[in-house]
Amino acid sequence: FITTPDGQIAAAAGELKKYPLKNKIICHASGALPAKILGVKNAASAHPLCAVASPRASLKNITFVLEGPAAPALAKIFKKAGNPVIKIKPENKILYHAACVMAGNLNFALLQAAADLFKKAAIPPAAWRGLFEASCKNFFEQGPKALTGPLARGDAQTVKMHIKALRGPAKNIYTALSKALAELK
Repeated sequence: FITTPDGQIAAAAGELKKYPLKNKIICHASGALPAKILGVKNAASAHPLCAVASPRASLKNITFVLEGPAAPALAKIFKKAGNPVIKIKPENKILYHAACVMAGNLNFALLQAAADLFKKAAIPPAAWRGLFEASCKNFFEQGPKALTGPLARGDAQTVKMHIKALRGPAKNIYTALSKALAELK
């Protein structure tokens, strides 16, 4: 199971080829790269569909997205361990992984920008955490129709006042995401 950065997977697989690999599954954990990068017959990729922020993070009950010729055998192992699996086509992996980055990483820029603005307004994180959590819950229950706020109401004047008040990255984030939200309607 190769868990190196993506740019080192092929080299690590090359090193493994020095050893007997008969009856062995060789797997990498990249969400972006196909199993064929391993250059072996019994290859698979197994990407955990979660944010692994620590080497000690639990992967119990985490869904794994599998791909490659050895994916069916690997699926049996993960299912036996209690992990759900989803099989993906190699050509869909880069879009899947971009979605993972958007949902699991890029939101940090948005949250940090909001945290900075709340701090300037003297609102503690405990007070606005529920807003973020409820928005996520609403999205999963209702999709984009759960949108609230000035964009949902068509309140252009408030949006203009927001943009005028914001500076730097917060302004760029607000403007770009507001345009994207406007396209959802």
